[in-house]
Amino acid sequence: MALKIFCAVPHLLAELEGTAQTNCSPTAQTFSAAEEFVCRLYNPFGDTNDIPSLRCTQFRKGAGKLENLPPTRDALRHHILRAIIRLLFGDYHTLQTSRYPAQQQVVGL
Repeated sequence: MALKIFCAVPHLLAELEGTAQTNCSPTAQTFSAAEEFVCRLYNPFGDTNDIPSLRCTQFRKGAGKLENLPPTRDALRHHILRAIIRLLFGDYHTLQTSRYPAQQQVVGL
């Protein structure tokens, strides 16, 4: 389901790739596209693209646990920045951890 929704928001991937390739901070369009994706993910048949109103609606409907609510805008912003940093330094991380045994070998899978 998430992949289908992600494909319905193609400009999100373009925004993330553009940000990572230019080594600059994400634009308002990047965060807007991410917010649209999250809103569609948590409410696929709704038409809201605003996280605070979606959180409020989900809470009023009794979405259950607070963990089941969408992330706040600040949390989403933090995760987008973290994802971009991982994209930027992904090769460095791979080089640094390549000397360790594969996870399957460690846990005996």
